Amino acid sequence: MRDAFGRLLVDPESLDLAERVDCMRRAAGALAASDTAEGQWLGRVLLRWLRDGGDLLDALRMRPARGSTLTPQAMVAQDARDRALLRLSSAVGGDARALAVLQGAAPCPAHCVDLLEQAGALRIPASRHAFSRARRRVARHQP
Repeated sequence: MRDAFGRLLVDPESLDLAERVDCMRRAAGALAASDTAEGQWLGRVLLRWLRDGGDLLDALRMRPARGSTLTPQAMVAQDARDRALLRLSSAVGGDARALAVLQGAAPCPAHCVDLLEQAGALRIPASRHAFSRARRRVARHQP
């Protein structure tokens, strides 16, 4: 299943449990040995989880607070909405123009139709304050 260099030759989903665990152990080891703090952290957590078991969300410390709807999935979805809103604003020439396009008060420029469709699919809010909130959230996650 691996070539002479140890590279996997098949989709890991087609492997049995023992082989998938071995794949995860190898990947976690590579992450733990990486040169980024994020990779090292994730690698250590995964290796600890493989060794000790338990709930993976707890091991990653990514469980939302009790009663919170702010799950990792909700955070990723919000980030996608924010970035799509800001891309649209940049493409049409500013927040006011983007707001008018989103609200249907101005035509969408031809080069922005895909961005507008993406915004609709992501259910981006069409309010003037959405832009400043999006910028604030995106700036918080920039290196």
